[in-house]
Amino acid sequence: MTLEPILEPVFHVDSYGYRCGKSAHDALVITRKRCWERDWVLEYDIRGLFDHIDHELLLKALDHHCSESWVLLYVRRWLTAPMQTKDGKQERRNVGTPQGGPLSPVLANLFLHYALDRWLTVRHPDIPFCRYADDGILRCRSEREAQYLHSQLDMREVDPIAIHRDAQQTSILACVCPGCSDKSPSAPC
Repeated sequence: MTLEPILEPVFHVDSYGYRCGKSAHDALVITRKRCWERDWVLEYDIRGLFDHIDHELLLKALDHHCSESWVLLYVRRWLTAPMQTKDGKQERRNVGTPQGGPLSPVLANLFLHYALDRWLTVRHPDIPFCRYADDGILRCRSEREAQYLHSQLDMREVDPIAIHRDAQQTSILACVCPGCSDKSPSAPC
């Protein structure tokens, strides 16, 4: 695949989904390690990621990293190719990537790299995070900090980038064992 070797070095180190050499297990390992460093978690899920990716923003990001005009042309054609609805009608797409398409995972990571990962890195550089595809965890020092980040993500939803979080799968959690004062990764709780 032409795009993956170009885009892979661009992606954030804490992005784990759909990445060569990274796995869900790797995301769990770093999440567990960080659980001993900060006591609060803001857990989120991006609702319908593949269905809501803005084509123009995605193509702008792709154009920034890929100088091959033929790649840009074919990605644009692939993104906007008509899809058949349940009633048999053909509809042209102007947003989203085809789920199950071979390019969708790498394009979703590129979109989220700019729409979320870079935004978090620039706006909240002291907040460690881990993202696996459309699910993520932000590590916070306090419940108040987690609530603040929650409100920041809410504002991000109305931004032109529009990250649509699933409210039912977004939560603030304490990451401590009741009665456990040992903060080492080998603690029994």
